[in-house]
Amino acid sequence: MEKAALEGSEKQVRWAEEIRERLLHEAEEALATGRESATRAVEKGLKTQAEVDEVLARHEKGLARMYKVKAAGWWIAQRIHTGRNIMAILADPTVKITW
Repeated sequence: MEKAALEGSEKQVRWAEEIRERLLHEAEEALATGRESATRAVEKGLKTQAEVDEVLARHEKGLARMYKVKAAGWWIAQRIHTGRNIMAILADPTVKITW
């Protein structure tokens, strides 16, 4: 996925780029781990494929929304969170990204 160009002051953009890289990396790793766990859950009969597909699709949408955020200030404000948490929150389409 292509990252949105960040908007803000030069200083904000530099700082936000570092934060965004960390948070996106964490979110991508969490999604990969989730896929592995989902596969094991289906193999063990704990979840159906449809159940895990639904959850994974929601989290993929959350990750896609992260890639679209342009506001450097938003990324800076999120620095105290984990990429996994942000992805999960943004998986809810009713959550508005404002800054």
